[in-house]
Amino acid sequence: MKPLHKKMIRLAIQRPRIIQTLLRLAYRQKIGAGFDRWRRNGKSSMPCEVKIHLTRRCNLSCTMCNQHRHSKDTDQHIPWCNPDNELPIDVWKNFLDQMASWSSTGYRPWLDISGGEPTIYPHFKEFINHARKHKFFINLLTNGTTLEKNVSFLIDQAVDAVTISIDGPEKHHDSIRGMQGLFKRVEKGIQALREEREQRNSLTPIISLTCTISQANLAVQEQMIPIAEELGVDSIVFNNTTFQSQETVTSHNRILNKELAERENLQIILPSIPEGGYYKSEIRKDDLPNLVQSINTLNAMEKKSPLRVAFAPFSMKSSLLKPYYLDMSYPFPNICDFLWKSIRIHPDGTVSPCLGFMAGNIRNKTVKEIWNGAAYCKFRSLVAKKIFPGCVRCCQRRYTEKVKLGISNQD
Repeated sequence: MKPLHKKMIRLAIQRPRIIQTLLRLAYRQKIGAGFDRWRRNGKSSMPCEVKIHLTRRCNLSCTMCNQHRHSKDTDQHIPWCNPDNELPIDVWKNFLDQMASWSSTGYRPWLDISGGEPTIYPHFKEFINHARKHKFFINLLTNGTTLEKNVSFLIDQAVDAVTISIDGPEKHHDSIRGMQGLFKRVEKGIQALREEREQRNSLTPIISLTCTISQANLAVQEQMIPIAEELGVDSIVFNNTTFQSQETVTSHNRILNKELAERENLQIILPSIPEGGYYKSEIRKDDLPNLVQSINTLNAMEKKSPLRVAFAPFSMKSSLLKPYYLDMSYPFPNICDFLWKSIRIHPDGTVSPCLGFMAGNIRNKTVKEIWNGAAYCKFRSLVAKKIFPGCVRCCQRRYTEKVKLGISNQD
């Protein structure tokens, strides 16, 4: 048993509410969301994940990130990209109150707090404090730039997990993230967090790393487990990039267009995927042997490491890396469960899971009204029939092999 698993058992004993959060998360992922999708009426039971973007502002310019690719023209018609539209803290507090009172059993969904860089939001600490009062499971996703100065606060608030982005050894990480000295800065923050956690004899926050796989760090992937072990974190996740091609974007925008939006009475920001608003993968055919070898090596290293090591998308085996990166027409299952299990709220209060679809805004509607409102149900019904071309490499899609079709992954 990994140290992280032992820690989670001890944490569940200390905070029994976590058990309900994790069990329902697993149930919705494995069974519940699929059942609601199968019913085809567009309705869904309460979300088990709440993805909150406190701000779209960020102090980095990462090579694989969509946000800084937006032009000023693009930002002008995407309301949540304008920092002047960020929600006041009272609206966020009201939203958290609604989520906490949704279930009569006292159930609390998992909160992912991200951005942009969430710690830049001026009321970040007040938001965390209010979420902790309601005993949500809080996972803070951060680039680590402000980690050191927030160490005491995170432990005082008993934040459950902190997930930090590191994309390679010092030279590679600084280059990918666009800031010299960043690795050392993040390293210092992690060390401070770990040391204070130990001094206070606290189980939390659980410290995880995420490493986004790209052509820029392919050659150094195998160094990441030793780096994570040296930093003393609890786990590391290697993320295959989510991306689009010009062809899929063109096809998508041709289908999810003004006519469809008007016919189905949906509010969609058009074009659904704007030019400059997506990442084009740099992984090529010649890179695949090195990528597969690195992942196989990392899997072997994981068996001897105290760390939990995982790869995302979590449903995908390494044997499917070739079609994932090189064959955009490969028939992965046309299944998305995200719309039935997770709710995403942007900095301006817009509830928008993806693709520019706007289900409502928490400024003027309750979360229950939005979650099973007519617009959300209609959008779910469309996706239940068939995912859109823009979903082709979404991180929430299922990436499994269609064995019954007799499809081979061999050359």
